[in-house]
Amino acid sequence: MLDTNFILSLFIQRQYTDRAKELLNKFIANKNRIFVPQQAIAETVYVLENIHKADSSIGKLSKREIKEMLESLIDTPKIKIEKEIPTREALDLYHQLNISFGDCLIYTTAKQNHISSIATFDADFDRLDIEIVH
Repeated sequence: MLDTNFILSLFIQRQYTDRAKELLNKFIANKNRIFVPQQAIAETVYVLENIHKADSSIGKLSKREIKEMLESLIDTPKIKIEKEIPTREALDLYHQLNISFGDCLIYTTAKQNHISSIATFDADFDRLDIEIVH
């Protein structure tokens, strides 16, 4: 299983970047699948959105850049993302709309589970194809 800090080390030059890449290659060579929880993807998006605040040497990443980073992980052979379809769809919406990844993930998970309405006070959901219950 990969956690958020491990995933971040693959994308952003950090203390453990070389070791993370080495371990990932070793895992891929020796295991059938590597599991990545959906929560690790959500946390990674959040950290990548804000990494420039913690490290001034890293510029602010665009939603397109973040989406491409995570898609490269999802597309890596032998990596299994928990709830891959709603996660991919959430990344697409996140990139296309000015809505948080978390809200996009809630929406795509609802759609995958044939849920047609959501109780929320978040106006961002008004921009998505789901009935809002206030």
